[in-house]
This record gives sequence, C-alpha cells and structure tokens, in this order.
Amino acid sequence: MTADQQLDAVSAFDDGCPIQLNNVIPELEKRRSLDSFYLNLAARNALVFLYSEIGRLEPQPASMAIKATIYKARLQLADIDRNLYGDYDLMIARHPSETDERMLIRLLAFALSATSSNDQGTLEFAKDMWDADEPSLWEKDLTGQLQHWIEVGQPEEKRLMRASSRAARVIVYSFSSSTSQWWNNIGSKVQRLGNLNVWQVPSMQSQALAMLANRSMKLDVTVQDGTIWVGDGRHSIEVSLHRLFGESK
Repeated sequence: MTADQQLDAVSAFDDGCPIQLNNVIPELEKRRSLDSFYLNLAARNALVFLYSEIGRLEPQPASMAIKATIYKARLQLADIDRNLYGDYDLMIARHPSETDERMLIRLLAFALSATSSNDQGTLEFAKDMWDADEPSLWEKDLTGQLQHWIEVGQPEEKRLMRASSRAARVIVYSFSSSTSQWWNNIGSKVQRLGNLNVWQVPSMQSQALAMLANRSMKLDVTVQDGTIWVGDGRHSIEVSLHRLFGESK
C-alpha cells in the first residue's frame, strides 16, 4: 500500500475511532512526500540518461545511408579529333541501383569530356544518384565555379534549365530505347538553352558497352571522325553518337 492509500485509510478510520491518531497522520504525510520526491528523482535521472545517449548519436546524411560499391578503371584515351591523348586512373562510386550500362555511359562521358590537364579545373564523377543537386559528372574551375555539367539519362526540362543557369556548358547523354519519346516531350521546352548539347547513344551500343563492366577495368577509348571505339583487350565496341540538340564545336 502506498503512502497515499495508507493516509486515506487512516483518515477514514480516524473519523469513527475512539482513539485519536493524530500522531500517526504526520508520519504518513512525511512518507507521501518522500514517495513523491523519489519518484521525481527517478524520472529526472531517466531523462538525463536518455538525453546523454541521444547526444552521442551522430546523424548520418541521407547520401551516406546507402553504401556504394567502388569500381576502378584505367582509361587510355586517344582522341584524334581533339588531338588529346592521356591515361586516367578513375574510381567510380556505384549506387546499388545503377546498372552496368549506365556506369559505362558515365565512363564514356568522362572520356569524351576529358582535358589534357587540370590546370583550369578538374572533371569529376558527381553524386547524382545520391544528391539531386549534382549531375553525373561535373567540372569546376580553380575558383569552384561550374564550367561543365554532364547528365546521363533523361533529365526533366526543369533540371536542365537549372543546370544551364549554373554551368557554362551542359551535356546530356541519353542511352535508353525510350530516348526519342523523352526528347519529343521536352525538346521544344529547352530550345532557348544556348549552352545545352544533347546526345543519344544507340541502345544496342550502350547495352554492348555493359559487357565491359568489371570491378577493375582497363579500357582503351579511341575517337576518330566522330566514331568511338571502346575496348578492354578482348572486346571492342563501336559507338556512334547521334546529336539531338546543340551546336557542333
């Protein structure tokens, strides 16, 4: 029985009891106060412990919640059209939902946009599948300003408009068999974007590129007269891009 229950029982009994229990009631009042004190103390200690445990937790960004698989590629580039030759050691953080085909299109986009040096900036793989504010690849100058925004897939027109206002150049590489339908839907809406170029990779060729996917790749990329060859020493895939929008340079 709690102190409150004992006090109520004594009070009820005292009304009809010939013996006064005034000496008992103060003791019970004291016990009730102690019960309340210890209850409040226990609650306070529990809250202190809970807050201390919460304070130890470090919230993880949403982009870190999904673990990437790391792929490595050594890219040997011979771009005769641009008179550009070089070797590039690349590390690709692959999202769990990314296909071999899409990853190889990203590598192809890197090869077609690579520069001879990083003196004016660095071309890098970005985090588009983790972060909606980033493209598939981008290049920033030495001050951090966006120079080149590269999309892989079929972005919406609003995304392209936003990218066009942020970067000096915007390029899209679309590789799905539904590319024609996608471009018919948005092509007229992005006509005023003077810094936009859109390319279609034929779906049969992009699917063939997927055969080259490996955790550790050595790829040769040759570009001549607008035709691209990508090989790994065993297979060689020919890729012929089709321009959907933009001016040739």
